[in-house]
Amino acid sequence: MLVEWAQIASLKKMEEKLAAYFSTLGEVERSSEILYVRKKRPGKRHVLLGGHFDTVYGERMFRVVREGKRLYGDGVADMKGGLLVLGEALKRFEASAWAHELGWEVRLNHDEEIGSPRSRKKLVEDLAPFVCGLWFEPALPDGALVSERKGSVNLKLTVKGKKAHIGRNPEEGQNAIHQLLHVLQAVLSIEGVHVGKIEGGEALNVIPDQATAYLNIRSSSAQTIEEVLKKLPGCEILSARPPKPLDPFTRRLLEWTTLPYRPSGGVTDGNLLAAAGLPTLDTLGVVGGHLHSDEEYMELTSLEARTDLTFRLLQSLAKGDV
Repeated sequence: MLVEWAQIASLKKMEEKLAAYFSTLGEVERSSEILYVRKKRPGKRHVLLGGHFDTVYGERMFRVVREGKRLYGDGVADMKGGLLVLGEALKRFEASAWAHELGWEVRLNHDEEIGSPRSRKKLVEDLAPFVCGLWFEPALPDGALVSERKGSVNLKLTVKGKKAHIGRNPEEGQNAIHQLLHVLQAVLSIEGVHVGKIEGGEALNVIPDQATAYLNIRSSSAQTIEEVLKKLPGCEILSARPPKPLDPFTRRLLEWTTLPYRPSGGVTDGNLLAAAGLPTLDTLGVVGGHLHSDEEYMELTSLEARTDLTFRLLQSLAKGDV
């Protein structure tokens, strides 16, 4: 199953595969933003589960290879392996004696890797029925879970200049790249701001009339992020996720697992859910590493281990032990 999923680059085809897979578990609803699967049990506790099925490289898929106890391939850890953990754990739970005590809903989106711009509103809608969120991003490479996360804002900074030929009339031009570099000297003096990409120019003998820098702000403090944004007027906000502090209920979930946990600077849709008031444990997926590269891998033994962990967690939530 996982090898087949890892070889799918088309979001539409992947959504179809997931809809068919989950249709045996609950009521499936497909929208342009979210794939929903629901098992409502009136009067009982409900839990929200989910993840994303987009991958980083799209049609430039890397070969899926098994080497020893590892599976290598695009998206095997982030997060098609986690989706399989989610589905198999639900199958076991629905076949258990405690299934009637816990309702659930699955929400799967296809734009998480770019900040969930289309799906973020739907992800955080109608959260009142749920006691917590369980998300299936990959665990850390040593198997640890993530306790809290920094917030992240992606920005676009564009500087305009004036085009001219370097050899014929350079005095008439204004070099946008030179101006951008001057601006970035001031920007980089602001703590927490990073430059990830710069674009500009069209030919070596033409003074560029436009240059763009793509920036990222990352901090554990929402107030710090706001203060930094005030220092960057004129920047376009491309995507933003608030910090995810460690709330008491998520701490209880983490302690229940008995696994090690620690903070991370990475962001997920768990940031959005936590900011909307839903305690969310967001690294229940497989153990893996080298995400977003042609060396991405998952530990095959973690597939069964994390499925069993999630199944037992669902049972404990159904019993009211957590």
